[in-house]
Amino acid sequence: MNLDAMMSFYSRFKSREDASYDLLKFKVNEILLVSSHYDAYIFEQDGVLSEQLIGEFHQLNLSFPPRITHVTTAAGALDVLASRPVDLVILTVRIGDVSPPEAARRIKQRRPDLAVLLLLNNPYDVAFYEQDRTRLGPIDDLFFWSGNSNVFLAMIKSVEDRRNLADDTRNGLVRVILVIEDSAKHGSSFLPLLYALIVRQTQQLISEEVSETARRRRMRMRPKVILVHDFAEAERVYQEYKDYLISIISDVAFERSGALDEQAGVRFIEMVRSHNRTLPVLIQSADAGNAARAQGLNATFLDKNSPHLLAELRDFIVGQLGFGDFVFRTRDGHEIARAASMQEFMDRLPEVPDDSFLFHAAHNHFSGWLIAHGEVEYAKKIQPMRVEDFATTGALRRYLIEGFTELGLAKNRGRLVVLSEWEHLDRSQVVRLREGSLGGKGRGLAFMNALIHALDLDRHFPGVEVTLPVTAIIGTREFEEFLEHNDIGPEIVQRTDEEIRATFLAGRLSDRLSDRLWRFCERVTTPIAVRSSGLLEDSQSCPLAGVYRTYMLPNRGADLQQRFDEVVAAIKLVYACVFESESRDHVTLSGYKLEEETMAVVLQEIVGVGHGDTFYPDVSGVAQSHNYYPAGPVKPDDGVASVALGLGRTVVEGRRVTRFCPRFPELDLIAPEELVRGSQRELWAIDLSAAPFAFLEGEDRTLKRLDLKAAESHGTLAPVGSVWDRENERMVDGLAVPGLRVVTFANVLKYRMFPLAELLEQFLTLGQTALGVPVEIEFAANVVRGRPGRARPAFHVLQIRPISVDSSVVDVAREVPGGDPDVLLYSEEALGNGVFEDVADVVFVPPDAFQVTQTAAIRQEVAAINRRMKDEGRRYLLIGPGRWGSRDRFLGIPVLWADISEARVIVESDLESFRVEASQGSHFFHNLVARNVGYLKIRWGGDTGFVHWAALKGVQIVEQTPHCVHARFPRPLSVRMDGRHGHAVVRLPGD
Repeated sequence: MNLDAMMSFYSRFKSREDASYDLLKFKVNEILLVSSHYDAYIFEQDGVLSEQLIGEFHQLNLSFPPRITHVTTAAGALDVLASRPVDLVILTVRIGDVSPPEAARRIKQRRPDLAVLLLLNNPYDVAFYEQDRTRLGPIDDLFFWSGNSNVFLAMIKSVEDRRNLADDTRNGLVRVILVIEDSAKHGSSFLPLLYALIVRQTQQLISEEVSETARRRRMRMRPKVILVHDFAEAERVYQEYKDYLISIISDVAFERSGALDEQAGVRFIEMVRSHNRTLPVLIQSADAGNAARAQGLNATFLDKNSPHLLAELRDFIVGQLGFGDFVFRTRDGHEIARAASMQEFMDRLPEVPDDSFLFHAAHNHFSGWLIAHGEVEYAKKIQPMRVEDFATTGALRRYLIEGFTELGLAKNRGRLVVLSEWEHLDRSQVVRLREGSLGGKGRGLAFMNALIHALDLDRHFPGVEVTLPVTAIIGTREFEEFLEHNDIGPEIVQRTDEEIRATFLAGRLSDRLSDRLWRFCERVTTPIAVRSSGLLEDSQSCPLAGVYRTYMLPNRGADLQQRFDEVVAAIKLVYACVFESESRDHVTLSGYKLEEETMAVVLQEIVGVGHGDTFYPDVSGVAQSHNYYPAGPVKPDDGVASVALGLGRTVVEGRRVTRFCPRFPELDLIAPEELVRGSQRELWAIDLSAAPFAFLEGEDRTLKRLDLKAAESHGTLAPVGSVWDRENERMVDGLAVPGLRVVTFANVLKYRMFPLAELLEQFLTLGQTALGVPVEIEFAANVVRGRPGRARPAFHVLQIRPISVDSSVVDVAREVPGGDPDVLLYSEEALGNGVFEDVADVVFVPPDAFQVTQTAAIRQEVAAINRRMKDEGRRYLLIGPGRWGSRDRFLGIPVLWADISEARVIVESDLESFRVEASQGSHFFHNLVARNVGYLKIRWGGDTGFVHWAALKGVQIVEQTPHCVHARFPRPLSVRMDGRHGHAVVRLPGD
């Protein structure tokens, strides 16, 4: 397949002519994005150009949106520079063999004046460059992308503001906000907010202008935001532009005189106050002790550790700088309502009294505000109209409301279509039910949908339908409006999880979404999944796989109202889970603030076939392009898949599944005896007879467990089953003979009744090429041909997400039991890469204390120790039998991620009487990999690993519970993990 075709479906926005004014002479019209294909897609599709970028540019009417040219290598960037003008280069890390600083050096050699910014989405990369900013080389500045597309507007505007600063202050007396911040992560979080609020302020000023010329000039006179990182640069900007400053926002600790000065910000503001005592100043710091210093300097203080930091920053900007909204007033000036967005404007318009409505209509306030929001064409259409042109006030109001509705529909572009354009169940399109970001899952689904149809994968697999299931996405704007309109604030986290869910269930969705959901339910009458799609979800920097909720709804019956009400309730519960305790813990552990998260929702057709009162797919599973546990001739880059009969819950929860390598599907990865012992015994299905609203009592209340006997009666075991011939100790493929039924997928993998292996290899290669990193995909398939209404078998991608693989070189020598006495443990089945020397604590389950019937109790004991370790800020080595994180408590200890969040390295150690295959839960693995936690498997009786249990005797015991021991060495252990070969060793501390 020609991978160059991968990006052929991207549309580019052309630069348009801009009016010639003295202000804003430099504009970013051409952006060169140097990144992987996937990064380019999510930046563009997730709202940067289609919503955020175009909307913000039009609201200010400063210029038309820039055109983005995308390349994947530094060499490609130089080719573009040689052939066309470029105003800004944005680099990411994944750009081939050349490092970002080297790429910037080559670009600057060609164009010394060209702005080059580095955009990172991994906190580890940010820390690397911020520890020593000289590592950036010729790169002009550093930004961090956490999934919020608004950062692109901040990047573009920061470049424009810096370039236009001198001319615009001199020619137009434009005001300036000076921002001093050396943290890319923090700056990238609040700069978009600052720009958004500046836009709102400009809109308010525009609404007060009468003439077109005055409005356009006001648009161009928005305040400049100048971002600097050290004292010297801040002082230079201040001295040169102090007469234009309207505010300073400053960090406290940053570089001064070549070294980090913990009070640099205080010293800078002291200098400012010697000249200006009234200038609004905001001091930000992670040290609450600086609050008193800020007060002494007549400055507002903002604690960077505050869980409500962005809200408090908004309060400062709105309160101190006078940013405002569109205000509906009576003729005598009395305020009766206000709107801060187009959606709020549309919501208020039907409710505003006639007197106020006519007052604004008569004075062209509506058209003026629309121009400020970028709706220029419609504003020009209604601007010449007079109130007298309509027979009644109601007729005028209806005309405007209908026009605004049409505007909302017209904004959707490309394969993400609004419901009104969705004439039938077309799986080639993803339906957008509300505006805003698509969230983590939504981004991946929209991206894969575009690839599938751009590359015409149906043609490559004749006889198989290759698509997404029917998919609709509720953008994050609905979540944000839901919180606002239902008066749900940050204090909600003080309530219990049950109270949070009750609060959200009592809330009301917007009329716009409700209308579209009703129409969606009219058209989709098969079981559907209501899935979370958080902004941070499935990202490499903040893994939340399996933390948020998914509700599987039977969606059956003629009662449309009931089906609609169930979907609405499930959406509200997905929103509620953002604020539940487990989710809050995960977000905090990842270094984010809860208010940085926002939620989209994916409504997705559940893949499957009905069998009586149950519904499930023939095959579901998870595949990874990188295999952390390769065996035999299989290499890590050959990938691995875990599949099961029935719903994918079996796989993602780490239950009994079948593993195979898509590149070598005939290869048996485990011995037949082990396959029999660990094979799938039951499957999950949708319970079509579940009581209405059963899911309110738990996610699994709409599901049913079936045994293999039921599957055989349905005809679904035959394609995937074999028989264990106990007498001859061999596996017989198919179900033609009596005996123990075993799920092996032999007919699919060995005899190719369905091209599952080929499909997975294709998608893994495609996904890794597009994303630039190893990937994991979830999928489901119906493999039987000729079913009623389903002539063709079908393969459906359900999700794609990136997984991290550390490529640094770590050598680990082979160890043997009884060899080096300083080796605590050794494994040749290790996940992770790197060297850790910050762990002195070991939490372990002694072999003689383990009982398989007590795994739930062991979980509680481990969780209690983990909480204390978290409070003390200590990491630890965790050792125990079976699968950590399995939802099947008879296969291991069923911990949640929050129960072991402080573990630095996790070890699965077999016992003679308790041997299971390595952990395979998709969600658990995603959290491990994204957080760079080591994971080691040690088999019983083999020569590929061991634990030197005797070495733990005599070590200080911090705590001992009925089943666990918390020991502490006097000095840290040495952990070395070789991710290239899957080897790891933990050595005792030296003398």
